[in-house]
Amino acid sequence: MGLVFSLVSRYLSRGAEREDLVQVASLGLVRALRGFDASRGFSFSTYAVPVIDGAIRDYLRTSSTLHVPRSARQIAARLSASRSVLGEGATLAEVAEHAGVSAEEAALASEALAVPASLSELCEAGLEPAFTDAGFEAVLDRTALQEGMRHLEKREQALIDLRYFHGLTQNQTARVLCMTQVQVSRAEKRILQKLRDLLS
Repeated sequence: MGLVFSLVSRYLSRGAEREDLVQVASLGLVRALRGFDASRGFSFSTYAVPVIDGAIRDYLRTSSTLHVPRSARQIAARLSASRSVLGEGATLAEVAEHAGVSAEEAALASEALAVPASLSELCEAGLEPAFTDAGFEAVLDRTALQEGMRHLEKREQALIDLRYFHGLTQNQTARVLCMTQVQVSRAEKRILQKLRDLLS
């Protein structure tokens, strides 16, 4: 339950009642207990955190009366990727220019949506919710991938993050990383093979 209370505390400013969030998170904990496979070699908390977090986020997303357009979510993801390249000290205007959007679009997207800050928040971007049956394998795959990515260089991490976690095309990724589409394509193939070797 310590995981439940810790994760719930992150979302108390979202407007939902604390008791409701605790109940939803507790159901996520039960799902994690049922789906956890110790033979995979991961600790329970590594598996449970994204499952519980996904349950809370799905509840907030489906119970919210405010709909955030997909375009705003995509712009927010691009801004997040650009900020990770430029650093936290970059201004919104600099991040917007790097991401290839106007300052107005960047401001609106930033206001409309809290940008995902970790791999456990990917379900916010429209991926399989972590607590569905199909999502359990995805959580394990993402956890293994997270371990593998620690062995990549920073630029390699940024490329994979943009392509597979933020859903940018090769052309969009090339703009963010100041590369050509061909360079992104070649680098992506090389990095994916490197990850396969690391995870095999």
